Amino acid sequence: MKIKAVKLSPTEKTWFTTPDHSSYTDVCRGPCQCTEQSITCQEGVGGVKDGCNCCFICARQQGETCNKRDICDEAKGLTCDTTFGDGTNGRGICRAKEAKSCEVDGKVHEDGSQWYKDCRTMCTCQNGNYGCVSVCPQEQTKPTNPNCQLVTVRGKCCREWMCHVPRARIRQPPPTKSDYQNTEEIVRGIYYRKMFTAHC
Repeated sequence: MKIKAVKLSPTEKTWFTTPDHSSYTDVCRGPCQCTEQSITCQEGVGGVKDGCNCCFICARQQGETCNKRDICDEAKGLTCDTTFGDGTNGRGICRAKEAKSCEVDGKVHEDGSQWYKDCRTMCTCQNGNYGCVSVCPQEQTKPTNPNCQLVTVRGKCCREWMCHVPRARIRQPPPTKSDYQNTEEIVRGIYYRKMFTAHC
């Protein structure tokens, strides 16, 4: 098996693989065939040889499903916990071997737990480390209109974009004498309405 790591961007890595055509049992039965010539993993996720010792895959992370072939990231102390799976082919969920809790703002959160930092941010503890994501993705996508701003909407947690659309001014040409009937007249560019008094 050959492996070549190429750094593509700050968030991705790519590994190119060549199968070695070995035979396996269970999920690994049949000749070794890698469907992808290359794999791309997110930053912080390593490329590892699968549990069949055949192809390179992105190591499974905490909370992700795993089996004999799709193995967990051992470099992060993760193991495939089959008590959460269906018991066939070693299916389970990646969990920390020795789970560590997270202490955030003086409060302890258990490994795998999730909590809201505020109504717009959800955090997850993963073996002593925690990360947070926005639950209001629309706030991150600014409209193309430059006159938009995020505003708080009463009764809602997520802010919404409010866009001001300026009214176009329509310039009309000044009226001419032919535009008016006998009830109006124009004097030096200013038009006046004639007043009539009814006689009985």
